[in-house]
Amino acid sequence: MEDEAHKSDSRYRLQWRGRGVYTFYDGERSINVGCTTNYTAGWHENILFAPSLRHWNSPHQDEPITDLDREQILTQIKAILEAEWARAVETKGKRMRVKFAWRPSDLD
Repeated sequence: MEDEAHKSDSRYRLQWRGRGVYTFYDGERSINVGCTTNYTAGWHENILFAPSLRHWNSPHQDEPITDLDREQILTQIKAILEAEWARAVETKGKRMRVKFAWRPSDLD
């Protein structure tokens, strides 16, 4: 099975790796993002875990990730997923949304 790749423009790309992990690409840099999916009351929720954004993948692992970087990464991921899901809503009638969890209590 091929990995799903979602794109917002030529700079940003998102790829599903399976088992609750996306890989986000910002140009030549990439970072793994932990997530979980819930199906509640007719909604498909993709919950992204901001604390999983600790470091870029090799060979950029020594480049720091600031709070601003985390916010921009999550904003881009949300835009990519919402654009992809907008197409799914049009074709399949699904209701979907993206949430961000900064700590486990955010999931309650």
